[in-house]
Amino acid sequence: MILEIQGLHFSYRSTPVLKNVTFSVREGEMVGILGNNGAGKSTLIKCINKILSPKEGVIYLNKKDIRNIKRREVAKLIGYVAQKYDYYNLTVFDVILLGRRPHIKWDATLKDLEIVERIIRDLNLQHIALRSVDEISGGELQKVIIGRALAQEPKILLLDEPTNNLDLKNQIEVLQFIKEYVINKNISALVVLHDVNLALRFCDKFIFLKNNTIYAQGTIEMINEKIIEEVYGVKVVIDKVNNIPVVVPLAV
Repeated sequence: MILEIQGLHFSYRSTPVLKNVTFSVREGEMVGILGNNGAGKSTLIKCINKILSPKEGVIYLNKKDIRNIKRREVAKLIGYVAQKYDYYNLTVFDVILLGRRPHIKWDATLKDLEIVERIIRDLNLQHIALRSVDEISGGELQKVIIGRALAQEPKILLLDEPTNNLDLKNQIEVLQFIKEYVINKNISALVVLHDVNLALRFCDKFIFLKNNTIYAQGTIEMINEKIIEEVYGVKVVIDKVNNIPVVVPLAV
């Protein structure tokens, strides 16, 4: 297991946000974190990335307690894409190069620059590589931020709504790229998604949060109408298109 979480609890002051969260993730897995607004999805990602400190429980990275791993070393292991970010007066190339910061001692090496150039090609960002991020679209910026996380060469990707601001074509393109990256590099990815159908199409495992704890987890075989209805509070039908499960909401 590259990531193992045992009995995680987190509260904002006296308000519980996560309660007794336990799961594990293997190399090569893309795991969807699902649930309605306020279920604790983003908080879970921040606890794993050591941005927030859990009240109880243990997070293991490569069998090491994350509390005993220095922040710089965590940054080498985990690539994080947040929902919000601010980059001003930097080029696309420079933002992605920032992902190499945990690996750079004095100055960027030829290897660092080559990694950035490869990611720019892989994400089809060559045409805007030297433009300021202030001048590109929201969808293009989202791909740049994902590129910055990939530049870290992480063992785990934590992606909080990575399809924000992306149109349908780019949503599929980005998630397909992440999926292939996870397989080819034999790393892991935890992806917070609001779109259940995108999760069903690209993820290998699923963790459904409800009332701040895990309601259900498993592979696609365990997905059924009852789980979706209980978690999201809406009647659905699950059908298949080209052997891909599709959730169709009926009524609130």
